[in-house]
Amino acid sequence: MFARRSMPKEFERFNQKWGAPDGSRFYKGLQRLPKVGHALRETTLKSVLRYRGCFSFQPNSDTRTFEYPWCFYATELRAGMRAVDLGGSLAGFQFVLSKSGLEVINVDPGMDSHGRGWPVDEGAIRLLNSAFGTNVRLENCFLSEAHIEPASVDRVFSISVVEHIPEEEIKQLIRKVWEILKPEGLFVATVDLFLNLRPFSSREVNEFGTNVPITTLVHAAPFQIIVGRPAELYGFPEFSVDSCMRQVDQLVLGRYPVLVQCIVLRKVGY
Repeated sequence: MFARRSMPKEFERFNQKWGAPDGSRFYKGLQRLPKVGHALRETTLKSVLRYRGCFSFQPNSDTRTFEYPWCFYATELRAGMRAVDLGGSLAGFQFVLSKSGLEVINVDPGMDSHGRGWPVDEGAIRLLNSAFGTNVRLENCFLSEAHIEPASVDRVFSISVVEHIPEEEIKQLIRKVWEILKPEGLFVATVDLFLNLRPFSSREVNEFGTNVPITTLVHAAPFQIIVGRPAELYGFPEFSVDSCMRQVDQLVLGRYPVLVQCIVLRKVGY
């Protein structure tokens, strides 16, 4: 399915509560004062970090206004569940999951990424955990190298990550996602669809990545689509550029420009 401009009220409440997608109102208001804003960005005082909000430490696309709450509400989440946030960097979603009672593992190789990477290290995660009262564990590596037991994870989240990964590595990543999920575990993902790349133009790659056929994810391992309409997922025969563009005024359209595809896949088999 495509992310739509008309958002449920619960999405608006999520963004207000957590300061998604780019920090609390307090923080954004003080950013208008250059000296104060600079001091806020540089301080490591835990009280100030809390006031900034957990979404203020990683630059975000404007489409995250939809993506973060959608990923949170797309499936049932319960305290005690184990979740992996792929490419979580310093973004706030991992801390929201932890505050909600989930055991959270952020798997992110940081600047060692083969695609587009963001700085993240143990020290930064430790500081933010201390500030927000969370317990996120960082695996500062690729998923294939992470210390995660097979069939031990309830949810894997991927928020606008796979389009930044080299195409030849995507199938391997998805097979590993399938491996670490429990039977019936869910892969919750948003995937960017850039309007300046194929199938909308002859261009294959931009500075952010590529348009990845969603069929690549679905068919890389035994998964079943439980959320997502093939007609709104690039790569399926039902997908139509013409149909997509006819409804574009109803869809979340990033400044870049980019649309957002949303899917939930269930692990089948053992």
